[in-house]
Amino acid sequence: MMSYKDAAVTLESLAQTQPSQIAEALQMAVELCMEKAKKEDFCKNIKKGDLIWYVDFESEEIEECEIFHVHYKNGQVDDFSVNFKETGDFDEFEGKYLGDCFFANKKMAEVALYGRKAKKG
Repeated sequence: MMSYKDAAVTLESLAQTQPSQIAEALQMAVELCMEKAKKEDFCKNIKKGDLIWYVDFESEEIEECEIFHVHYKNGQVDDFSVNFKETGDFDEFEGKYLGDCFFANKKMAEVALYGRKAKKG
């Protein structure tokens, strides 16, 4: 995998040379952000009451959620359940969805959503 430093240089050069490659650069940034999100402490330390953000890529909406329950296995989140604040829904998810469609903050969720939209282009 490309290092963050190398990716930043690549993104900068793509954006300066070919405006048509901005979507490619943005997608690369999204992938790096998603990778970083997976490694963030929230993936290992989330607890009941924490807020996280869910991205529904089909409807292109972001919703704030509150962690209701977390189950850890071997030091990693095995599964977790959330209350969706706007819709009032409740659901349980596998830990692998942290950093995939659940993010530590709204900005990361927005980057993931708009990056995927740009890729579809």
